[in-house]
Amino acid sequence: MTFNDLKQDAEKALNVLMAQPEVNDIKKIMIIGHSEGAIIAPRVAVDNPTKVRNIVLIGAQAPFVITCISSMYTCQSFMLKRC
Repeated sequence: MTFNDLKQDAEKALNVLMAQPEVNDIKKIMIIGHSEGAIIAPRVAVDNPTKVRNIVLIGAQAPFVITCISSMYTCQSFMLKRC
């Protein structure tokens, strides 16, 4: 199982969740990633900005989290500049 397999599974779950009427009214959700999920959640959030409001990372490795968060801000800044 690769990182991309896990990310694709998480995105499928995100799409199923977004299709639920009680969630669809909210428009954006929070993703919680624990341990290895704390590696996948930031990538899912960056790749699905219209569906994800924020993320919570639990049990993540600090150096990795710093890299992910700074990359998210860089990506969001780039996307805002393009708009």
